[in-house]
Amino acid sequence: LYSYICKRKFTESKYIFLWDNQLFKDMSGFITWTSLSALSYMFRTQGIGLILNVFWGPVLNAAQGIASQVNGAVKTFTQNFQISFNPQITKSYAQNNFGYMNLLVFSGAKLSLILILLISVPVILEINFLLNIWLIKVPPHTSILVVLVLIESIVLTYSCTSNTAIRATGKIRTFELTYNIFILLAFPAIYIVLKYYQSYYIPLLILIIFEFLSVFIKFYYLKKVLPDFNISIYFRKVILRISALALLASMPLCAIKFYWDDSFLRLIFSTVVFCILFSFLVFKWGLNYKEKELVVYYIKKIKAICI
Repeated sequence: LYSYICKRKFTESKYIFLWDNQLFKDMSGFITWTSLSALSYMFRTQGIGLILNVFWGPVLNAAQGIASQVNGAVKTFTQNFQISFNPQITKSYAQNNFGYMNLLVFSGAKLSLILILLISVPVILEINFLLNIWLIKVPPHTSILVVLVLIESIVLTYSCTSNTAIRATGKIRTFELTYNIFILLAFPAIYIVLKYYQSYYIPLLILIIFEFLSVFIKFYYLKKVLPDFNISIYFRKVILRISALALLASMPLCAIKFYWDDSFLRLIFSTVVFCILFSFLVFKWGLNYKEKELVVYYIKKIKAICI
């Protein structure tokens, strides 16, 4: 349908039979190595369920399934935003505009991290109440698994734009092999630890540690693509600063939770307080001048659409 519409609407869109051996070879190689990453992700998500089932049975599988559903709902809000940066990063690399590419890598990751924290922190703090109003009977340990799965998604967001920047080069074999092999090493580590210390949160906790360490593998290969990329500045201004601001904004919610019993009114109040406070802190200390301009532009655009 897309092809038909393009052919009808755009005169320059037409079919030409072409066979380029080198192009076919390059595209096949790229597809192969990116497929490895997809298979690795599938193995991670399904492998955790298998491990939980082997050691604790189907009850914990149910809890993990619910955690995945919550995580999927939260990630839906941020993935489309992340995708909007990908074509610009690839285009800037093709044009050798590495300064702009560096800016996109920083700003894309920072804004994506802000967005996922904005949604996931209220969910984490109110997870018990949310599960109780959503489910008739909550499986044991569901709340802890949801929190850990959301933390894993936050950690993955730390370097969400790095993948696109590295893949823009087309030369990804070494990166994909190194990154995915390292991540999959988490499973032997999980099995060894569970042999000596069986606790249901261990698999996800070890996976989070490996995901966090893998961020630096991405940075190593990103540095080869972007010589101007500064790992220490990125770590301080994106990962540490935004995470610290989220932690600071969540402190009033902890006080509210301590003095106010579970209720729908507390859920709404806590969420609104966190969103306002976190947004203010981020706008004041988390964004640079250009990022503030971008945020103001999108706010005006949303306001115009709503009005």
